[in-house]
Amino acid sequence: VAQAETERPANGTAVFVQRYALRERANLRDALAWCIGHEQADAALTVAIACAWWIRVDANEGVRWLAWILEHASQEPGAGRAAALTEMAGMHWANGRYEEAAGLAETGLAMAIEVGAVMTIAFATDLLGGIALSQSQFQRSRSLLTEAIGYWQELRDGWNEAEARQLLAGAELGLGNDAAAQHQAEHSLRLCRAFRPADAAGPLCRLGRISRERGHDYSAALSY
Repeated sequence: VAQAETERPANGTAVFVQRYALRERANLRDALAWCIGHEQADAALTVAIACAWWIRVDANEGVRWLAWILEHASQEPGAGRAAALTEMAGMHWANGRYEEAAGLAETGLAMAIEVGAVMTIAFATDLLGGIALSQSQFQRSRSLLTEAIGYWQELRDGWNEAEARQLLAGAELGLGNDAAAQHQAEHSLRLCRAFRPADAAGPLCRLGRISRERGHDYSAALSY
């Protein structure tokens, strides 16, 4: 975990996960298993929130780890617990359990605000916007994602800003704002290409869907 913290880049947790958590997945699993086996719940919490399982690893596996950790670690409000609650919300979202995800994200956000955990405030707000989008609550999604983008810009986290803009494009499309959706998706694509070409898949798929909704099948095919 100490090594992970020294390697964590300034441009976003998701980039860190790609570069470190996947590479060290076996070691992280062993560390979690050791912590749980020795009833070191607070140490396990530190490892778990470093993994960000739901983004790039395995949401079902992450649920199993965090369920034990949240039950056995300190129940006092803190930055680690707020992050863990929010990550658990992300894993429920990834598994299609939207109501549970929203409840956990709201709890994580409230705790993050209480303890001043800025990164988790941004993450939970972003996550709530994504959950609202999945529930076709487009106005609520747009409001939350716009707020989240402001946080990511303040944190100079371009990767997460890109992902939030890609989701915001979906909310704008749901509201019938095709031009705004196109703008957000293209902005997301520019940000993603500053990292790696592979990171552009999300906004390209979003652009394909926008084109398809407009009846521009050829443009959609090019994006896909």
